[in-house]
Amino acid sequence: MAVQAFPASAVTNRLARNRLSWGTLGGYVVALAAPLTVVGAGLTNGWAVTGLTSIPIAYLAVALILWWFAVGYVALGRRIPNAGALYVTIAAGIGRIAAVAAGLVAVVSYAAMEAGLLGGFGVAGGRQIAELFGPNISPWWMAIAALVVITVLGVLKVNLAGRMLAVALVAEILAILVFDVIEIAHPHGSVSLAALNPLELFGGGGTALVGMVIALTGLVGFEDSYNYSEEAKKGAPWIAVYGALAFTAAIYALSAWAMTVAAGPGNVVAGAGKYADQYLFHLVSPYVPSWSLRIAQILLCTSLLAAAIGFSNTGARYFFALGRDRVLPGVFGRTWSRTAAPAGGAVAQSVLVLGIIVVMVSQGADPETALFFGGTVFAGYGVLLLMTLCCIAALVYFARKRRAENLWQARIAPVLGFLGLAVIAAVTTINFGTLVGIPNGSFWARALPAGIGAVAVLGIVWGLLRRATNRTAYGRIGQGGRHLTAGPAAVPEPSPAATSEAVVLGGDG
Repeated sequence: MAVQAFPASAVTNRLARNRLSWGTLGGYVVALAAPLTVVGAGLTNGWAVTGLTSIPIAYLAVALILWWFAVGYVALGRRIPNAGALYVTIAAGIGRIAAVAAGLVAVVSYAAMEAGLLGGFGVAGGRQIAELFGPNISPWWMAIAALVVITVLGVLKVNLAGRMLAVALVAEILAILVFDVIEIAHPHGSVSLAALNPLELFGGGGTALVGMVIALTGLVGFEDSYNYSEEAKKGAPWIAVYGALAFTAAIYALSAWAMTVAAGPGNVVAGAGKYADQYLFHLVSPYVPSWSLRIAQILLCTSLLAAAIGFSNTGARYFFALGRDRVLPGVFGRTWSRTAAPAGGAVAQSVLVLGIIVVMVSQGADPETALFFGGTVFAGYGVLLLMTLCCIAALVYFARKRRAENLWQARIAPVLGFLGLAVIAAVTTINFGTLVGIPNGSFWARALPAGIGAVAVLGIVWGLLRRATNRTAYGRIGQGGRHLTAGPAAVPEPSPAATSEAVVLGGDG
């Protein structure tokens, strides 16, 4: 097919190219998981909620399910390398209407994740400032100050933010590994492998599934590699997907096991209930100087901030993709010419996050329990549903357009991923209250997951309206900016695979 040249002004609709190596991108998405936060709070929450010692196995089991998901996701992502990866994947496999719903769910979910992380940062950062310097600063003001900084970073070069995240990530990973070594070197009794017994986890029935849900929330973020595929170097996204998933699952499983060694398998559940998010520091405190614990507490703050920066950039790129495809106003689909960063999307993401924070403040909500725990679980639930749909999208897409993909990539792995994620999604829906610390039958335990459904319905309605009233805009949905070009010069002809599979979507609906 012939490719036409477009005006130079179209450059404001394209992201920077070839800026992210696989190492930078991998570090970027690992930072999204906030490893020290997961080890310090997520693991403890898993023990406290489930009463099972085998939380290390829960992380490995969930990583296996996510690997099944990733096989089809990566295979399809190679065909359609665009920002807004989950949205574009669902467009390619299921159709435009479903894609609009998915895009809005992604925007809301990643904004909730950033807001939740800022709530946690506000609490942890405010505590450190009070202990070190005296003044008590409201967690809300801490969160808003961080949001301002994040917004500025969002319009700068993506590799600059990536380097900042990498520095924070290396520091917190080193802290985690040092603590792991200390815990294993000082066991309660002898070094025990009891927590690595899969029979305890899978013999736990529904409780074990709740543990797997908690584990999944700690692994959310690895899927974001393909969200940067337009800005990444060749091959970087798929290496980052698998590398980030394997690395985070391994370090969480190792750290969880090390904590059971230090506490003793029979004591770890009770200790988690008693010490909560200070459990990790309690276990190592007899063996390390007090200043090292202070540094670890500060690294916990930087872990939360780094993850918030990462999810802000994720949300900005979903706003960008939806604006470029005219699902949302076109202003969101513009980049700043000096950095080629999605400036419109970055500002939109920050405004949405600020709105969430303002609503929480107006309702007198607690920044830790309501915003941090509630916001991140809500966000993880939305992303979980999108990943489940992506498995269906991969199946449908490769049923029509399978070429180089083998049976494992096109059929078996997506089916296994769908079944595993669907079960986890069902358990999350039923036990949503337990996961956020409220009764399962309460209003909010039902309203929060229903909120994701309401956003999806809104997206379906909007997609139907676009189809009925603006066929040109409707035709752009899921195209990933292929109606644009980087400048006045003609763009080289794409390969057949990159053209036909990417442009022809999963049906008209």
